[in-house]
Amino acid sequence: MLSDLDNADGFEVVIHFGAHKTATTFLQEFLKSEQDQLRENGVGYVPLSVSRAFVMPFVSQSARTHDAAERPSADVMMSKIEEATEWTNKDASPIRRLLISDENLAGPALTILKKGVLYPSATYMLRVLVNNFPGTRLKLMLCIRDYADFIPSVYCEVLRRHKLAPLSKILSGNRDLFFSWPAYLADVAAAFPACDVYYWSYEDFTVSPADVVEAMTGVRLASIESTISRKVRPSLTRKAVTVLQSTRQHVTDGEHRRLAECLIDNMTFDDDSKLSIEDQSLAEELRQRYKDDVATLQGISETACGIVRRIKQ
Repeated sequence: MLSDLDNADGFEVVIHFGAHKTATTFLQEFLKSEQDQLRENGVGYVPLSVSRAFVMPFVSQSARTHDAAERPSADVMMSKIEEATEWTNKDASPIRRLLISDENLAGPALTILKKGVLYPSATYMLRVLVNNFPGTRLKLMLCIRDYADFIPSVYCEVLRRHKLAPLSKILSGNRDLFFSWPAYLADVAAAFPACDVYYWSYEDFTVSPADVVEAMTGVRLASIESTISRKVRPSLTRKAVTVLQSTRQHVTDGEHRRLAECLIDNMTFDDDSKLSIEDQSLAEELRQRYKDDVATLQGISETACGIVRRIKQ
């Protein structure tokens, strides 16, 4: 049982906690499709549906409650994880790695747009989950992305559920964006000194998704190479964003969400129609900052940074 894992020899928990709009949904759907093979190789993958129904509610409720006596019990969450991973299946290999993947563990994407910083509540959210695996080896994994692409993609994701002012207006009010993947990863590493923290770039994923999956699962699944070539998740086009922005004052919140899903389902996604940052000087500044930050991360040795490592390519 999960409750008996304290100091279990060779067992580890991997938590892939983001970021949003870095192919997380694709990875989660692929991992679910390969769940049986993973289980045969001793990997228990917690499907996103289970995470959203049981893991995130527990984490969110616990994070909002300062009084320990009022925090919800983790028993239901743990039992659902055991059930989803077939923990007690005696016909399969014993689970040596438990994998949880949910970008919402980094915190709500809306805060990125509102506060102009990367996931300010991430360490607190993660701590709630990490504390349920005392004495267990833990790995925390994150994908980073070019800020100039990340911000519009996050905007489109949030726009699906919330009415938002045009991106240009939001950015004009947050010109001094403090986006720094090195600082963010350093904060996570400092908050969890007993955990190994790994990252990869979105570019790493597009070049070799199989390497990313192997880092997450410990299993080489070459089938992802053919899967990614034929599966592209629909997203909001620039035209769809314009429609949602122009109607936000005239529809209810529920109507806004239904309209967004209708546009996603019925408007073809095209690279040429992706939303982008209109202020070219800001876009270039963000791209250069990302390049500098990638160089900073790659230049930090493991001994100097402690436990933040790039996955091996």
